[in-house]
Amino acid sequence: MPAVQGVRRLDRYLDLLTGIAERAGAADPPILGRQLLMLVEGATVVAAHHGAAGTGEQARRAALALLSAAARGGGED
Repeated sequence: MPAVQGVRRLDRYLDLLTGIAERAGAADPPILGRQLLMLVEGATVVAAHHGAAGTGEQARRAALALLSAAARGGGED
């Protein structure tokens, strides 16, 4: 059941990323966790289909921007 395994993987990532959001002091860790999950999954797709060169660094910068915005109380939409 690959679909079930995929959902479980996403759930584990979401738990991990929500925990990171909590430790970063985000006003709404579940929302930031979902945003970070979307970023990770999107970066994975981009790297797979358009080449990995620079994708990791770009994703890292985007994640830091999300964390910074959440720490300031923004970026929760």
